[in-house]
Amino acid sequence: MPITGQMYEVLLRGQVAAASCHRPHDAAEGVRNTRSVRDLARGVNVEMLITGQMYEVLYEDKSPRQAVVDLMTRGLRREAD
Repeated sequence: MPITGQMYEVLLRGQVAAASCHRPHDAAEGVRNTRSVRDLARGVNVEMLITGQMYEVLYEDKSPRQAVVDLMTRGLRREAD
């Protein structure tokens, strides 16, 4: 199910657990899949920066603000050889 306006507000306040359980019969889109995607990417040695930051926000109590700062201020590097 897509994220509702109310779920966005809860996520932006850093209340991730509340957002994923906002309505028991559905969850914010991607909340349940973030861990699986991160694990699959790690298994094939693929770096997924946004997924990694989302995982930290959802499961490691990282603030959404800090996740954005970390993404936007990371150093430059070659994307492909």
